[in-house]
Amino acid sequence: MNFAELRFWGYLLAGLLVISGVRLVVHRVAPGRLPAADRIALAFLGVFLLLCVNVLSCAIFVTSGLITYFGLRWILHHDGRSTRKYLFLLIPLQLAPLFYYKYSDFVLNRVAGLGFDALRDLIIPVGLSFYLFQMVGFVLDTLAFKEPLPRFLDFVNFAGFFPQIVAGPIERRDDLLPQVETFRFRWDWAAINDGSTWIALGLFFKLCLADNLAKWMPPFMGSTDNAWMIWTANLLFGLRI
Repeated sequence: MNFAELRFWGYLLAGLLVISGVRLVVHRVAPGRLPAADRIALAFLGVFLLLCVNVLSCAIFVTSGLITYFGLRWILHHDGRSTRKYLFLLIPLQLAPLFYYKYSDFVLNRVAGLGFDALRDLIIPVGLSFYLFQMVGFVLDTLAFKEPLPRFLDFVNFAGFFPQIVAGPIERRDDLLPQVETFRFRWDWAAINDGSTWIALGLFFKLCLADNLAKWMPPFMGSTDNAWMIWTANLLFGLRI
Protein backbone atom coordinates (compact mmCIF):
# COMPACT_ATOMS: atom_id res chain seq x y z
CA MET A 1 0.00 0.00 0.00
CA ASN A 2 2.15 2.79 -1.37
CA PHE A 3 0.47 6.15 -0.85
CA ALA A 4 2.67 7.66 -3.56
CA GLU A 5 1.20 5.40 -6.27
CA LEU A 6 -1.76 6.48 -8.37
CA ARG A 7 -3.07 2.93 -8.06
CA PHE A 8 -3.66 3.40 -4.33
CA TRP A 9 -5.66 6.59 -4.86
CA GLY A 10 -7.73 4.83 -7.51
CA TYR A 11 -8.56 2.02 -5.09
CA LEU A 12 -9.34 4.56 -2.37
CA LEU A 13 -11.64 6.54 -4.65
CA ALA A 14 -13.45 3.36 -5.74
CA GLY A 15 -13.94 2.31 -2.13
CA LEU A 16 -15.23 5.75 -1.13
CA LEU A 17 -17.69 5.79 -4.04
CA VAL A 18 -19.11 2.43 -2.95
CA ILE A 19 -19.36 3.65 0.64
CA SER A 20 -21.09 6.87 -0.44
CA GLY A 21 -23.70 4.89 -2.35
CA VAL A 22 -24.35 2.54 0.57
CA ARG A 23 -24.62 5.46 3.00
CA LEU A 24 -27.26 7.13 0.82
CA VAL A 25 -29.34 3.95 0.87
CA VAL A 26 -28.94 3.50 4.64
CA HIS A 27 -29.75 7.16 5.24
CA ARG A 28 -33.07 6.78 3.42
CA VAL A 29 -34.04 3.31 4.65
CA ALA A 30 -32.73 3.23 8.23
CA PRO A 31 -31.09 6.52 9.27
CA GLY A 32 -30.67 5.29 12.83
CA ARG A 33 -28.29 2.61 11.55
CA LEU A 34 -25.93 5.14 9.96
CA PRO A 35 -23.35 5.22 12.82
CA ALA A 36 -23.02 1.42 12.70
CA ALA A 37 -22.90 1.52 8.89
CA ASP A 38 -20.02 4.01 9.04
CA ARG A 39 -17.95 1.71 11.25
CA ILE A 40 -18.69 -1.22 8.95
CA ALA A 41 -17.69 0.93 5.97
CA LEU A 42 -14.39 1.86 7.63
CA ALA A 43 -13.60 -1.82 8.21
CA PHE A 44 -14.54 -2.61 4.61
CA LEU A 45 -12.30 0.16 3.31
CA GLY A 46 -9.26 -1.00 5.29
CA VAL A 47 -9.64 -4.66 4.28
CA PHE A 48 -10.48 -3.73 0.67
CA LEU A 49 -7.35 -1.59 0.25
CA LEU A 50 -5.13 -4.26 1.79
CA LEU A 51 -6.73 -6.90 -0.44
CA CYS A 52 -6.15 -4.80 -3.57
CA VAL A 53 -2.47 -4.34 -2.74
CA ASN A 54 -1.59 -7.81 -1.45
CA VAL A 55 -3.95 -10.79 -1.14
CA LEU A 56 -1.54 -12.73 1.07
CA SER A 57 -1.12 -9.86 3.53
CA CYS A 58 -4.89 -9.43 3.71
CA ALA A 59 -5.34 -13.16 4.42
CA ILE A 60 -2.72 -13.02 7.20
CA PHE A 61 -4.37 -9.90 8.64
CA VAL A 62 -7.79 -11.56 8.78
CA THR A 63 -6.41 -14.79 10.26
CA SER A 64 -4.27 -12.99 12.83
CA GLY A 65 -7.18 -10.72 13.73
CA LEU A 66 -9.44 -13.69 14.44
CA ILE A 67 -6.74 -15.40 16.52
CA THR A 68 -6.06 -12.19 18.46
CA TYR A 69 -9.66 -11.25 19.19
CA PHE A 70 -10.98 -14.66 20.14
CA GLY A 71 -7.76 -15.62 21.90
CA LEU A 72 -8.05 -12.47 24.03
CA ARG A 73 -11.72 -13.22 24.61
CA TRP A 74 -10.75 -16.67 25.91
CA ILE A 75 -8.12 -15.19 28.24
CA LEU A 76 -10.56 -12.63 29.65
CA HIS A 77 -13.17 -15.34 30.16
CA HIS A 78 -10.64 -17.47 32.06
CA ASP A 79 -9.08 -14.57 33.97
CA GLY A 80 -6.95 -15.74 36.87
CA ARG A 81 -3.66 -17.43 37.49
CA SER A 82 -3.72 -19.00 34.02
CA THR A 83 -3.69 -15.62 32.26
CA ARG A 84 0.08 -15.55 31.85
CA LYS A 85 0.13 -19.10 30.52
CA TYR A 86 -2.50 -18.31 27.89
CA LEU A 87 -0.67 -15.08 27.03
CA PHE A 88 2.57 -16.96 26.40
CA LEU A 89 0.61 -19.09 23.95
CA LEU A 90 -1.27 -16.27 22.21
CA ILE A 91 1.64 -13.89 21.51
CA PRO A 92 3.79 -16.52 19.70
CA LEU A 93 0.74 -17.38 17.59
CA GLN A 94 0.32 -13.70 16.74
CA LEU A 95 3.96 -13.28 15.78
CA ALA A 96 4.33 -16.61 13.93
CA PRO A 97 3.82 -15.06 10.45
CA LEU A 98 6.45 -12.40 11.21
CA PHE A 99 8.95 -15.05 12.34
CA TYR A 100 8.30 -17.12 9.23
CA TYR A 101 8.70 -14.32 6.70
CA LYS A 102 11.39 -12.27 8.41
CA TYR A 103 13.51 -14.59 10.55
CA SER A 104 13.05 -18.21 9.41
CA ASP A 105 15.82 -17.98 6.80
CA PHE A 106 18.28 -16.57 9.34
CA VAL A 107 17.42 -19.01 12.14
CA LEU A 108 16.96 -22.21 10.15
CA ASN A 109 19.51 -21.71 7.36
CA ARG A 110 22.24 -19.46 8.72
CA VAL A 111 22.18 -20.46 12.38
CA ALA A 112 20.99 -24.07 12.23
CA GLY A 113 22.44 -24.71 8.76
CA LEU A 114 19.44 -26.76 7.58
CA GLY A 115 19.50 -25.44 4.01
CA PHE A 116 15.84 -24.79 3.22
CA ASP A 117 16.18 -23.06 -0.16
CA ALA A 118 12.52 -22.03 -0.25
CA LEU A 119 13.08 -19.72 2.72
CA ARG A 120 15.77 -17.66 0.97
CA ASP A 121 13.40 -15.85 -1.38
CA LEU A 122 10.56 -15.03 1.00
CA ILE A 123 9.10 -11.55 0.54
CA ILE A 124 7.56 -9.93 3.62
CA PRO A 125 3.86 -9.16 2.95
CA VAL A 126 2.86 -5.49 2.99
CA GLY A 127 2.30 -4.04 6.46
CA LEU A 128 2.94 -7.34 8.26
CA SER A 129 5.11 -6.00 11.09
CA PHE A 130 2.88 -3.02 11.82
CA TYR A 131 -0.50 -4.71 12.10
CA LEU A 132 0.89 -7.73 13.99
CA PHE A 133 2.58 -5.54 16.61
CA GLN A 134 -0.57 -3.40 16.74
CA MET A 135 -2.51 -6.54 17.69
CA VAL A 136 0.09 -7.62 20.25
CA GLY A 137 0.01 -4.16 21.82
CA PHE A 138 -3.78 -4.29 21.93
CA VAL A 139 -3.69 -7.57 23.88
CA LEU A 140 -1.09 -6.27 26.34
CA ASP A 141 -2.92 -2.96 26.90
CA THR A 142 -6.23 -4.75 27.45
CA LEU A 143 -4.80 -7.13 30.04
CA ALA A 144 -2.44 -4.68 31.75
CA PHE A 145 -5.10 -2.01 32.29
CA LYS A 146 -7.99 -4.48 32.75
CA GLU A 147 -9.96 -2.99 29.89
CA PRO A 148 -13.12 -4.64 28.53
CA LEU A 149 -13.13 -6.42 25.20
CA PRO A 150 -14.52 -4.08 22.52
CA ARG A 151 -16.83 -5.10 19.72
CA PHE A 152 -15.16 -7.16 17.02
CA LEU A 153 -15.85 -4.49 14.40
CA ASP A 154 -14.12 -1.82 16.48
CA PHE A 155 -11.15 -4.13 16.99
CA VAL A 156 -10.87 -4.65 13.22
CA ASN A 157 -10.90 -0.89 12.67
CA PHE A 158 -8.28 -0.43 15.39
CA ALA A 159 -5.94 -3.08 13.98
CA GLY A 160 -6.55 -2.32 10.31
CA PHE A 161 -6.82 1.47 10.21
CA PHE A 162 -5.46 1.89 6.69
CA PRO A 163 -3.60 5.26 6.99
CA GLN A 164 -1.11 3.69 9.42
CA ILE A 165 -1.20 -0.02 8.55
CA VAL A 166 1.95 0.02 6.39
CA ALA A 167 4.13 2.67 7.97
CA GLY A 168 2.90 3.06 11.51
CA PRO A 169 2.97 4.43 14.04
CA ILE A 170 1.86 1.51 16.21
CA GLU A 171 -0.99 2.97 18.24
CA ARG A 172 -1.91 2.37 21.87
CA ARG A 173 -5.40 1.14 22.62
CA ASP A 174 -6.47 4.28 24.52
CA ASP A 175 -5.29 6.57 21.72
CA LEU A 176 -7.01 5.04 18.69
CA LEU A 177 -9.81 2.76 19.88
CA PRO A 178 -12.08 5.57 21.22
CA GLN A 179 -11.79 7.32 17.87
CA VAL A 180 -12.80 4.31 15.77
CA GLU A 181 -15.65 3.50 18.18
CA THR A 182 -17.23 6.89 17.42
CA PHE A 183 -16.08 7.16 13.79
CA ARG A 184 -18.41 8.83 11.29
CA PHE A 185 -17.98 9.63 7.61
CA ARG A 186 -18.76 13.32 7.25
CA TRP A 187 -17.81 16.31 5.12
CA ASP A 188 -15.66 18.47 7.38
CA TRP A 189 -14.09 21.07 5.13
CA ALA A 190 -11.63 22.25 7.76
CA ALA A 191 -10.41 18.68 8.27
CA ILE A 192 -10.29 18.09 4.51
CA ASN A 193 -8.22 21.23 4.05
CA ASP A 194 -5.78 20.23 6.80
CA GLY A 195 -5.58 16.66 5.54
CA SER A 196 -4.98 17.74 1.95
CA THR A 197 -2.13 19.97 3.10
CA TRP A 198 -0.45 17.10 4.95
CA ILE A 199 -0.97 14.74 2.00
CA ALA A 200 0.58 17.23 -0.44
CA LEU A 201 3.51 17.81 1.90
CA GLY A 202 4.04 14.07 2.34
CA LEU A 203 3.97 13.45 -1.41
CA PHE A 204 6.47 16.28 -1.92
CA PHE A 205 8.86 14.76 0.63
CA LYS A 206 8.49 11.30 -0.93
CA LEU A 207 8.50 12.06 -4.66
CA CYS A 208 10.64 15.19 -4.83
CA LEU A 209 13.11 14.70 -1.99
CA ALA A 210 13.36 11.03 -0.95
CA ASP A 211 13.23 9.50 -4.44
CA ASN A 212 15.80 11.97 -5.80
CA LEU A 213 18.11 11.54 -2.82
CA ALA A 214 18.02 7.78 -3.44
CA LYS A 215 19.68 8.34 -6.83
CA TRP A 216 22.63 10.11 -5.19
CA MET A 217 23.18 7.65 -2.37
CA PRO A 218 24.87 4.57 -3.97
CA PRO A 219 28.35 6.17 -4.42
CA PHE A 220 28.34 7.32 -0.80
CA MET A 221 27.00 4.04 0.59
CA GLY A 222 29.77 2.07 -1.09
CA SER A 223 32.61 4.05 0.50
CA THR A 224 33.91 2.75 3.84
CA ASP A 225 37.39 4.30 3.96
CA ASN A 226 36.44 7.97 3.85
CA ALA A 227 34.89 9.51 6.96
CA TRP A 228 33.37 12.40 5.02
CA MET A 229 31.66 10.00 2.63
CA ILE A 230 30.29 7.94 5.53
CA TRP A 231 28.92 11.02 7.29
CA THR A 232 27.41 12.27 4.02
CA ALA A 233 25.77 8.88 3.46
CA ASN A 234 24.30 8.98 6.97
CA LEU A 235 22.97 12.50 6.40
CA LEU A 236 21.41 11.60 3.05
CA PHE A 237 19.85 8.44 4.48
CA GLY A 238 18.40 10.40 7.40
CA LEU A 239 16.90 12.99 5.05
CA ARG A 240 15.52 10.24 2.83
CA ILE A 241 13.80 8.53 5.77
